[in-house]
Amino acid sequence: MKKSRLYKKSRTKYDARGGILSSLIAVLSICLFLGAVLLSVSEKGEAGAIVGEITLASLVLAFAGFLIGLASFKEKDKFERFSWGGSLANGAIMIAYVCMVLIYY
Repeated sequence: MKKSRLYKKSRTKYDARGGILSSLIAVLSICLFLGAVLLSVSEKGEAGAIVGEITLASLVLAFAGFLIGLASFKEKDKFERFSWGGSLANGAIMIAYVCMVLIYY
């Protein structure tokens, strides 16, 4: 006997919460960085310390998101796609900041 088309299998495996949070933090960090760049460009390079503060906040968020993403791999019976994406994105953001400092220092 075939199962009907309306039969739905309940989902037993979900995305890791830490991975989703890590991905959201990566998006927020990128938005803060782009906001700092736009503020600096609109002020023609005379924006002052506010750009540095926004950039530092973005870097701290990226570091926290990276740690949260790594910790989310320990969650049992969860999909890891957001954990991978969030960890890689936050790691790339941190590497980009380090490269910027090394280039312009």
